[in-house]
Amino acid sequence: MANADQIITLIKSHMAGDDDRFKMTALQIAALESKAGHVVLARSINEAIKSKPIMRLQARRLTPINSDLA
Repeated sequence: MANADQIITLIKSHMAGDDDRFKMTALQIAALESKAGHVVLARSINEAIKSKPIMRLQARRLTPINSDLA
């Protein structure tokens, strides 16, 4: 089972948009689960990682180029 540090890393990397770190941590969890004999869970994690990525939309603050025109 994932330890507390791995769960925190997953959350922080997701919130920061750090997909590489998120994926690396998830793969580490899958490896630990496989080693512990939880092969179905490990396979499910690996399949989820390999699935088609979902595009993210991020809200961005717009700033006017020339405020005199507004």
